[in-house]
Amino acid sequence: MFYMPIVTSSSSLINQNNITRYIRRMDQRQFGQRAMWYHSIAVVYVAFLFIILGSECQAATLSLKQIGGRFIARGELVHADRAVPAHMIIDLGTPIPLLIHENTSKVLKVDKGSPVALRFSEFTLSDISCTPAGIELLEEITRDYAEELEEIPVVAVVGLPAFAGHTVELNTRNLSLSLLSRPLDAILTDPELELNSAWKSGKSWVIPFESQSNGYWMTGHAGEDFELKIRFSTAVVDTLIDQVTADLAGAPGGDLDTLTLGDLEITDYIALRPEDLTAMLSTPCDVILGANLMDHFRITIDYDHNKMWFLETLEPNFPTAEQAFFVARYEENANGVEQFVTEHPHSRLAQEAAQILYRLRLAEFPLDPKTVIHAVRLYAATVKPGLRARRLIELADELYNNDSNDLADVGRMVLDMALDSAPDDVNALAEYQIRARLGRLAVMQKDFLQARRYLLSAVFGMPQDPFVNYWLGVLYEKTEKCNRAWSRYLQAAIAKDAPPEAAQALGRLNNDAVFREQFTMRDAEQLLEGRIPEYHPATRYDDDKSLVDEKPVRLIEMFTCVDQPMTQVAELAFSGLREYFTDQTVVLIGYHLPVPSPDPLVCPAALARGEFYQVTDTATILFDGNDAQSPAGDETMAEQVFGVLKRAALKSQPISETWQLSGGIDHRDGIITGQVKVQGPAATDGRLWVLVCEKIIMVSGGNGILLHRNVCRTSLTDPNGLTLPRDGSVLAFPIELDMENLNKIISDQIAGQEETQGVRFYTRPTYIDPAELVIVAIVQNPDNKADLSVLSLELNQE
Repeated sequence: MFYMPIVTSSSSLINQNNITRYIRRMDQRQFGQRAMWYHSIAVVYVAFLFIILGSECQAATLSLKQIGGRFIARGELVHADRAVPAHMIIDLGTPIPLLIHENTSKVLKVDKGSPVALRFSEFTLSDISCTPAGIELLEEITRDYAEELEEIPVVAVVGLPAFAGHTVELNTRNLSLSLLSRPLDAILTDPELELNSAWKSGKSWVIPFESQSNGYWMTGHAGEDFELKIRFSTAVVDTLIDQVTADLAGAPGGDLDTLTLGDLEITDYIALRPEDLTAMLSTPCDVILGANLMDHFRITIDYDHNKMWFLETLEPNFPTAEQAFFVARYEENANGVEQFVTEHPHSRLAQEAAQILYRLRLAEFPLDPKTVIHAVRLYAATVKPGLRARRLIELADELYNNDSNDLADVGRMVLDMALDSAPDDVNALAEYQIRARLGRLAVMQKDFLQARRYLLSAVFGMPQDPFVNYWLGVLYEKTEKCNRAWSRYLQAAIAKDAPPEAAQALGRLNNDAVFREQFTMRDAEQLLEGRIPEYHPATRYDDDKSLVDEKPVRLIEMFTCVDQPMTQVAELAFSGLREYFTDQTVVLIGYHLPVPSPDPLVCPAALARGEFYQVTDTATILFDGNDAQSPAGDETMAEQVFGVLKRAALKSQPISETWQLSGGIDHRDGIITGQVKVQGPAATDGRLWVLVCEKIIMVSGGNGILLHRNVCRTSLTDPNGLTLPRDGSVLAFPIELDMENLNKIISDQIAGQEETQGVRFYTRPTYIDPAELVIVAIVQNPDNKADLSVLSLELNQE
């Protein structure tokens, strides 16, 4: 065959040596005199181009590797004067030109839509629009196949639109991708090309496809009247059929008699793998074409004219054993799966089949530890040594989700096998991870001495690992060393990949009255210094001489939610205001709302205050009932937002002194008593709120704030406030609060929210330390929301 490679570099066209080598390859394919004639013409043509353009050229055939089931090419990402060596996944089923890992985008200094050049040794693609994203798949392939990748990471995914304007030829058997200079119709109708004769041979099919924002789609049939939506992809190995579609076709195991793509009978070549495609794709899809089908064809894609040409290069050889495995997998037939693993230990599906066998054996009743261990050994034999320890660790982790006591010995055997493989594992931390799990197993078996040895050995190698710290916490709690347990739970809870159990354990200790007698939230605050997001202002209001004429507001109220990430900066700045002003100068209250999601610190009083102000979004901050601010962002904006809020709090404004608030409270034997006195001018409307607040409380959530300040927990008046007399008389509002009953009220509030919202909170902060309790009284105009007077009362302790 003869067709000229296209030009893709803006600075070069055709390289004479590359053309000569290309023609010589045609000589070797016995094209005889015609090839030599073309060779002469090409040399003259190249010389002519060199005279005119004075430039060099690159070959248009890209060499690929198949690693982890993906087609990968090595090259460089180039933007402006920056270049990053990289491996890139070539996914011709992706409709996005270029996805770049967000870390690499920072190195290149590119944003969404920035033009990036893809420089390969064979050719260059210029001005490709990029989209930065956090892509875990790239990290996993880089980690698991570091040796095959020669330590050069996979940092991008190249989609079909990156090759727009070119005809792409994919040959998966020789792992190459070529860019052709002519549209598909011109190639197929040129009588001088070998491709034309191949087209006429009847061993090829031209299939139209539809280009959409979510991929490239074709139409197929499973029988005359059963039309299927088929998506093209080069990112999966097996050709997948949706499980529901397979059921409707009468073959839930994927063993369909017929599935055609145009006139191409797919089931002659490959076994279909049933999967739940609704979980993989947001758009309904019946079939996803996989690389196993493409291994039988050379596929030419004319992107501009929406056509694909499938040219058969390997005759059908139906994989009967693979189909039998897919059927056994669907039927959960452990014996059938084991037969496949035993008879085909070197199959690309052997590792997956052995893992499925392991899970099926685990689910059997009664459970037979011998069959489980046999499945583990089969699985270990399918994994290459450099990954074996890590994979066995994953199997061991699955055991802990099974409540059977029979699995303790199985777990130990699996971990012992992993320990034997650890020296060969590419993961240098494998041995420590295994010892951590052996320690966990020892804790479960109440062998606390051995558990301590294993876990301390593990934490020596992985001091920040949340898993190890959590299980050390469990060990310390079970051996009644609660202070140490709390510290370990804390380290686990503030880690990047914190186990949810760590937050639950912290909450459990925080609600333990006996433990809290010796450990306060002030202790927690000191331990957390510098380890969580926080903001501390450089100055204080009382020390700022420039503010001698400024009168700050009396009340600052914040509406927030622990699971709204954008409230992080508001809570940090709010905490900064708390430090900047003293409680005697300005009173601060934090209300939690279930916006956008449930929050364990929500209470009826907070909801009522939100309704009073008609607050519908978090975070919202009000100053003396007005001047609403809605800061949003993360800790990097804390100083800027604090400055804005401080200026709002220091606005000069006339302050009414016509309403007077006074009072005091005492705490004895778990009972809080006292009163609040209110007096105002006659014929003036006012409403009183008496709120119970907690100065500092620990709850983890999506906004990354662990310690929340001045949180409203309940109301002693009606949540909507108490209407005050208009005759100018003094109202004495009595306060009597049983701390045990208060804890129950808060527990009921959290339980009620869990029931109505259908959630279960990891942390349920039901205990209030009397030392951290504050009673806040607010007198407010019910019409214009103006604050008339505010009073903050702290306890006189025994």
